[in-house]
Amino acid sequence: MTAPTDAQRALAASLVDEALQAYQRTVPRRALRDVREFMIDELLCTSYGRAKLARLLDSCAHDSGTQDTNPDIDATDETTGHT
Repeated sequence: MTAPTDAQRALAASLVDEALQAYQRTVPRRALRDVREFMIDELLCTSYGRAKLARLLDSCAHDSGTQDTNPDIDATDETTGHT
């Protein structure tokens, strides 16, 4: 398995932080930090986790690429909302 990319690391950290956000007031910091590290490692160091990250990154790249290049989308004036 190759080393994770910066994009994979950032996405894994973001996903884990979002998942653990609700526990910040109820779980001790040290335990939460350990769980966070474990979850990030699972996403980055297992084939299952890497596959999930790859699908999400591909989906994000596809979504952002189609929005900018779609010729059917009309340009609108941001202040009035009119074309």
